[in-house]
Amino acid sequence: MFLINKNKRIESIIPLIEKQYQVLHYDDLDILFSGMNKYDNRIIGSLTEIDKENKLLRYLHVICEHKDYIDFIKNNITYRNLIEKNKVVFIVDEDFDRIIKDIYEINYLEIPEEYLPLENSFCPEQEQKYSLSYVLRFKGNLADQQKAKVEDLTTVQLGFKNFIKKGFAIINDIKLNSTVYQEVLEPKSIRLGYNINFDKNLFTNEHDVARYITSFLEYTLLYLPDDNNILLDIDKTSKNYEILKEEVKRIYQLTTVNIPNNIDEKIKNELVESISDVENISNQLGDSFNEIEIYRSDKKGDEPFGYINFEYKNKINKTAESIAIKKGLLTEDQVIQEYEIIIYHLNKLTRTGNAEIFSDKEKTIISKPRIWILGDDDLTATKYTESLHFKKRIKVSGKAKRIKDNISYLTIEFEK
Repeated sequence: MFLINKNKRIESIIPLIEKQYQVLHYDDLDILFSGMNKYDNRIIGSLTEIDKENKLLRYLHVICEHKDYIDFIKNNITYRNLIEKNKVVFIVDEDFDRIIKDIYEINYLEIPEEYLPLENSFCPEQEQKYSLSYVLRFKGNLADQQKAKVEDLTTVQLGFKNFIKKGFAIINDIKLNSTVYQEVLEPKSIRLGYNINFDKNLFTNEHDVARYITSFLEYTLLYLPDDNNILLDIDKTSKNYEILKEEVKRIYQLTTVNIPNNIDEKIKNELVESISDVENISNQLGDSFNEIEIYRSDKKGDEPFGYINFEYKNKINKTAESIAIKKGLLTEDQVIQEYEIIIYHLNKLTRTGNAEIFSDKEKTIISKPRIWILGDDDLTATKYTESLHFKKRIKVSGKAKRIKDNISYLTIEFEK
């Protein structure tokens, strides 16, 4: 076995998989696998070495973000990419009876090249799982304390239900009459569970419907923001849109209902409508949580397939804005106005982020737009960072863009 400085030995359960264990590649032994630790962090592990003389198995474990794991499963990034991004990895030594002997925390550069994954170490193809049960797990801020504002959770609850219903609206000719139920999950956890029932018949079964609905949700969560240029043009398409359309046609072909002649129009209309649902969900990011992890769930566990974070929020807001421009629904302040805001997300380098805007009279939140602070001055120790760190309301001058009555974007004049 390659040598590791004994000073790097740790005593910790953080790098150990405790639940949701899944084998990604098997060859006499589990070569590549994933799971969750006690604290719901995603871990990917691999067998790197077998020491027959000392009867030891050496594993490499890396903790990765939810988004990165989905990218890995989708073959957008490699196992090597994950390790290089995280830099810190864990070496877990077990004996042949699977008793842990040592755990080390090291930089991946301390591992000899021959023991690291190859540059093309993509995830082996996995069997697709389909389910009509979904779980939303909230991360960051109050959610890490098992808390959330009622209004934030209520908006997400309704928004995700409406999002699911848009998928069924595309195939409404089949008359499945779906019902979305809220499931009660374990206490002391900020998670929402959903289960879908529908009127079954001789031609439709749960697996086929689950396969289609999962495809619809996955397309909207992972690919729709990059496809906004095709949504209002019936003749335009993309690779991922065509995959979704084939799933729609497949569910029709399993029934006695003919595929509608206007199938592209039906799909794209509901996709456009679904934008407002996921936009409403993403607008709740802030005090209560800064990320929502989305899983399909069955008796074997939860399988990640989507997420809503600030990156997605900004993408879907831009998509909604692009659609509004094409429909002639976007308006913009012609002169600089005064707004009262609380900034809850801010990148000081790009000067972009998100804020809550309050009404003049009731002092209630009316919008949660993207913001951009003009200028080149350092934002450190300004009223903008004060608002961010202390949840303080501040008055700013700027120009807003609106979709109907909702402010989607606010350009702020820098003021010292």
